[in-house]
Amino acid sequence: MFKIIVLILAFLSFSYVSADFQLNILHINDHHAHLKSEPYTFQINNESIKANVGGFPLVAKFLKTFREQNPDKNILTLHAGDAFQGTPFYSFYKGQADVALMNLLELDAFTLGNHEFDNGNKPLAEFIEKATFPILSANIDNSESILLKDKWFSHVIYEIENHQVAIIGITTRKAFQSSFPDPDLTFYNEIKTTQHLVDELKKEGIEHIILLSHLGYELDQQIAKQLNNIDIIVGGDSHSLLGDFTNVGLKSEGNYPTKIQAPNGKTVCIVQAWQYSAVVGNLEINFDDQGDIKNCDGQAFLLLESNQFQHKNIKGEFEKIPEEKAKNLQTYLSNFSNIFMNEGDQQMLDNLVIFEKPLDQLKQQKIGYAKGQFLHERIPSEKSPEGSHVALLVAEAFYEQLSKTGLNPDFSIQNVGGIRETLPEGDITVNTIYTLLPFTNTLFLISIKGEQVKQVLEDSISFWLDKGIGKGSFPYTSHLRFTVDKNKPTNQRISNLEILDKFGEWQSFDNKKDYKVVVNSYMAGGKDGYDILGTLPISVKQDTFFEYSQVFIDYIKEKSLIEPKKNEIKYLNFY
Repeated sequence: MFKIIVLILAFLSFSYVSADFQLNILHINDHHAHLKSEPYTFQINNESIKANVGGFPLVAKFLKTFREQNPDKNILTLHAGDAFQGTPFYSFYKGQADVALMNLLELDAFTLGNHEFDNGNKPLAEFIEKATFPILSANIDNSESILLKDKWFSHVIYEIENHQVAIIGITTRKAFQSSFPDPDLTFYNEIKTTQHLVDELKKEGIEHIILLSHLGYELDQQIAKQLNNIDIIVGGDSHSLLGDFTNVGLKSEGNYPTKIQAPNGKTVCIVQAWQYSAVVGNLEINFDDQGDIKNCDGQAFLLLESNQFQHKNIKGEFEKIPEEKAKNLQTYLSNFSNIFMNEGDQQMLDNLVIFEKPLDQLKQQKIGYAKGQFLHERIPSEKSPEGSHVALLVAEAFYEQLSKTGLNPDFSIQNVGGIRETLPEGDITVNTIYTLLPFTNTLFLISIKGEQVKQVLEDSISFWLDKGIGKGSFPYTSHLRFTVDKNKPTNQRISNLEILDKFGEWQSFDNKKDYKVVVNSYMAGGKDGYDILGTLPISVKQDTFFEYSQVFIDYIKEKSLIEPKKNEIKYLNFY
């Protein structure tokens, strides 16, 4: 096992040694190229409120504000992995936009996430070449790598007030299966590697150890219960929101911080900061004169852009909140200590524009041609007996593109509300796709029992017919067909479920078999009537982080010429 130590001396050092030692850790994780603030709908005082959340300008503003207001505090700023994959910023720049803006955050360490390997070693090597912060991963051996040899460290050590603090980076081994690292990298067991390195550091007299972990909240807790001598785990990968955010209608996975007892009885403090640069965590730790944690506290802060609030009008459409109501809402939210409302940092905004302008030009690029119009009627009708041909095309694209990655889906389902426009005959540009698919979704691969698939489809139809919430839940599929009878009772509308096998033959559905379905992240979260998908355990849901509009763009580029195809689903009593 390789081991590289970077020793940075006199960082925030003082001329005296205090009996107690205090440390603040500011942290983010899994920003997945979400560099701009984005609209998000919250439930505030029983009302749906849309606000702009997150983005690197707000992250930078928070960090600068905290540092300015706390000049005497010992601060480490950490990122727990997955900068790559998720928005056009990554699709176009392959990590170069991310690293340029990450450099401005003045990070003290970044651990590699699994998605840093999504396009092989080359983009990661170019990312690391530009990084001004230490990059860590103790359990990935790069000693034989052509592009990545000696490009990262197992850990870094900072000296703060004459106390040595080690930060160990650990990366989930699923990167080897679910991403695309080059074969010249070797991934080692995460827990064994951590234990070995912790033991070595303790022999060297290192007082405090932070695990910068891209393993997920559950595994972080397991490590805390199994290993001694880790003080703090700053995590990522599972996109876990910790802390109480019921004030904005968000459900968290646990306490911030989560406190676990190690086998030796000492406290381990675990934190994570949700996803997409929407949250910054602030962990406050006090060590006693024996080097043990006396107390750890703090909270995660939700980042909201000031004066950017919308609510629903009488038509159910979002519109800007009247000025007086907006002031009252801002006053109300400012009373909560876990809400950070502000304008974005100007330096970060200026740098963001540099990367945004070429993206605007990219949108005019021609990528294909539509031979015939793809209608977008949400529900089958006399005008369009097969419903939305755009939704059929999108479902096919998602199935085919994920099949090429080796993820081997069995079929795909697309909710029609995720698509917004008819695709006219003629040239297709990048902007055409962003107009069709305007949401910030990624593709999920979900393992699901055959018997559950029928209920998923029944629920999506019932959401429209019985609950009357809207037509957006209506399903379109690829490699899956069935009959749907509008006049049948609830839970009896779907019949003749069949799946297209790898040989191009339609086969009856096996209710006991596990199938892999491709859906978008909105559906995977149980939205739009897809309740079952939302309740499935995390262990059977894989976020590929392939941004769905980019996947569709790649599909159109490869096909070059597309034309409408027959819908295999049979619709009875729709018109």
